[in-house]
Amino acid sequence: MRARRFLMNDWADKPAVIAEISLTHEEARRHGRSIARALFEEGVEHGGLVAVATSNRASFYTAFAGCFDAGLPVVVLDPAAATQELALLLKKAGPAALIADESILVGLADRKDIELPNITWRIAATEAGGNVAWPSLTDISSGEIGAAFKPVDDEMPAYVMFTSGTTSKPKGVVISRAALRHHVGTLSRVFSYGPGERLLSFLPTHHTDGLVHGVAASLLTGMTVVQAGSFNQSTDLSRLLRTHNVSHFLCVPTMLAMIMRTFGDRPDLFQYEGFRNLVSTAGVLEERLWQEFQDRFAVRLSNFYGMTETVSGTLFCGPSDATYRLGSLGKPVDAEVRIIDECGEIVPVDTVGELQISGAHLMMGYLDDPDATRATIMDGWLSTGDLFSQDAAGVFHFSGRLKNIIKRGGISIYPEDVSEMVLEMPGVLEVEVVGIADAVFEEIILVCAVAESSVDADDIRTWCHDRLSPERRPDRIELLDCLPRGSSGKVRREELIASLGERTHQNPVCSGSLRDRVMKVAAATFAVEPSELIDTSSPETLANWDSYAGMEFVLALENEFTLRLTPRDIMRTNSIGTAIKIISAHVDTDGMRS
Repeated sequence: MRARRFLMNDWADKPAVIAEISLTHEEARRHGRSIARALFEEGVEHGGLVAVATSNRASFYTAFAGCFDAGLPVVVLDPAAATQELALLLKKAGPAALIADESILVGLADRKDIELPNITWRIAATEAGGNVAWPSLTDISSGEIGAAFKPVDDEMPAYVMFTSGTTSKPKGVVISRAALRHHVGTLSRVFSYGPGERLLSFLPTHHTDGLVHGVAASLLTGMTVVQAGSFNQSTDLSRLLRTHNVSHFLCVPTMLAMIMRTFGDRPDLFQYEGFRNLVSTAGVLEERLWQEFQDRFAVRLSNFYGMTETVSGTLFCGPSDATYRLGSLGKPVDAEVRIIDECGEIVPVDTVGELQISGAHLMMGYLDDPDATRATIMDGWLSTGDLFSQDAAGVFHFSGRLKNIIKRGGISIYPEDVSEMVLEMPGVLEVEVVGIADAVFEEIILVCAVAESSVDADDIRTWCHDRLSPERRPDRIELLDCLPRGSSGKVRREELIASLGERTHQNPVCSGSLRDRVMKVAAATFAVEPSELIDTSSPETLANWDSYAGMEFVLALENEFTLRLTPRDIMRTNSIGTAIKIISAHVDTDGMRS
């Protein structure tokens, strides 16, 4: 007898997710409902929070689908976060259940010094060593489905996503089911998401755009999301696009810069039947890169602005002619916006002020933090902390930030998350964390520290590696005698940045043989000890060798050896051994350019 179908529509049998495995929409919802049914049977109540932290993209999709259908809000966590950081977020959220990679469950269980909430049930999303201490998500997802779930109120939360993670007061953004549905509807109209469309995304699902444009849009519109893992210099993008007949490609400015470097000799990259939209998000898209990219690949590049607190987007520049203006962030869609001055008055045209947003896509608030919620949303208007101007044509232009945020490769980093962790290190006396402009990553993280003589930069780097998620680990560490301060005692950040500007990557940072120097660059880039690296070390064996770190490795090698690699060299840099061979072809035995 044929099993009862869940999706009574024309896209039930179309692919929902293409990742480690491929699942149709019917299969994904069936697996998801098995997971939700098991959670209920283990005592998780309707509306109870379920934390999910897994590197398996297909597992995340099914877990999120099941929880969404059953009315179980998902606490979205970064699977690469340090154990201490994950523990802090779990304590803040207090979920009833945790679905996580086995390595995460082991790490949490081994840390007896970390206080964790009373989690009813823990499930291993990926199994590393056959540990039988936790039930397997694979087994659960193929279990019994049972009766239909009771109706779910759309005013309930759909998910919680943290915008900061390592400080003592992390902020969890709570997005309602209604806001998520409303905004996915907006995205569908703007970008034509829907059945038959296929979106390629390398963005992680703990990133708001990776979650909303990928998983949520697929669930709610019938679109297929192709989640290809990490994007690095050896990714065969042309093959991915054509093999999966991708219609939409979601990326960040860092990826665009990488594509220009590695595929610049392929002007036909996006020239095939069925490709519709190339969309940039999560960072300022520099106008020169924007123009050069469009000229090189003969494709319109759309851009949009939003926040975790607004589900995803608010201002859209393209793909329609009505909102498109190169170098801008376009116009609002399904939202009201205004720009105010310091007194709360609306500013005239072409005047810079703070952008405020109102609409059905705003967050419910910050998890268990009414004070922070009231400080951000007043009378239905959300203060973004970002500076904009609006021209006479109604087009919005980004001018800067009021908030102290570092945008690194499309990820928002709160400097306080890093500085507070570094200050906990014995021997560190003062810390200031700033963002330094970078051509590829938009900004990189610079830690300026005053420390006792027994502490060096490598000590701080190791401390951060053990306690911070990869995207929050410092790119540069400078030890100073003192921090420049004003009469009020506040650090003069602009003066600090200016004083360090001339010291940025001017000279080789390593000594020794060519091989030793490549190994040291790799160790610093991927946050591992040099002794952990061998010639075959690659993205498959190094957890931190992701899309951003891969390009950072290339840039660091170019800086170290004062050369510029060709697109072919960049694409071939897929292991430490290959990198050594490529550099050897460009320099002599002393590591100098030949």
